[in-house]
Amino acid sequence: MLRTDIYGSETSWKIEDVDNEVLYESSTFYAGNQLYVEQFCLDPTTCYIFTILDSYGNGIISPGYYEIYYNDNLIRPAGGFAGSSENTTFPCGLN
Repeated sequence: MLRTDIYGSETSWKIEDVDNEVLYESSTFYAGNQLYVEQFCLDPTTCYIFTILDSYGNGIISPGYYEIYYNDNLIRPAGGFAGSSENTTFPCGLN
């Protein structure tokens, strides 16, 4: 789940496997102050890395946030981030 800050067009993301193959990535420019929910089918025996990016380099600021669930498990609690990117690794074999 992603709630963009007022600079939503600066935000993008990608999901890679541990071999750095990009499996999914944002394909649209996001509007400011909007809520987006994306769902994907991922192999539960594989590890993944989610990377959120901010092209300006100031991250996502309040009221913006993002959170990640994987097989109904909260992997990354809701919150913003500072800087140009942040990575979250999905645990292998989490069902």
